[in-house]
Amino acid sequence: MSFPETPEFRDVAELLRWCKRKRQSSSLLVGIDGYPTAGKTWLAREATAGPDAFRLSTDSYVRSDNFGRDYVHRIDLTHLSSDLSKVCDLFSLVVLEGICLRLVEQKLDMSADIHIYVKRYTATGLWADETENHLEGGKPSPDLPWVDRQSVLYHLNVEPLGLADCVYRWSPDPA
Repeated sequence: MSFPETPEFRDVAELLRWCKRKRQSSSLLVGIDGYPTAGKTWLAREATAGPDAFRLSTDSYVRSDNFGRDYVHRIDLTHLSSDLSKVCDLFSLVVLEGICLRLVEQKLDMSADIHIYVKRYTATGLWADETENHLEGGKPSPDLPWVDRQSVLYHLNVEPLGLADCVYRWSPDPA
């Protein structure tokens, strides 16, 4: 599938200015998607450091007593939906972050106003989480941990990078 070019940011302040210019109402719901350990939670914390901002993580709603077949079925969607409604009424910026975010939104019958995809690069400039890095014969590698397998399947089926409104790119400082 071919997707249009998306803006790419390396500076959080610049990214937030861009998001706020895209705002259609008094509040803004931003979704942050990407692979596990890509930096979604860090970016969400940075984005919501201000007094009129709030962050929700889908991982906070994973039920320990629910062993559904996939990540989305393990989430307490009722409580997430309720909390999301409450904070969207109280804050001008709300950030929802987590893996498989588009599927979570689909189950909640809602969509963020803006979707940011986080890409973590290695110190040598390679995309650390490129889907192909996790495949063997076109399928998720059999030795992947459960959560990584969920994320790879999600990326293969939904292609969240291609659907993102913008990309936040970061890399660790070179050694």
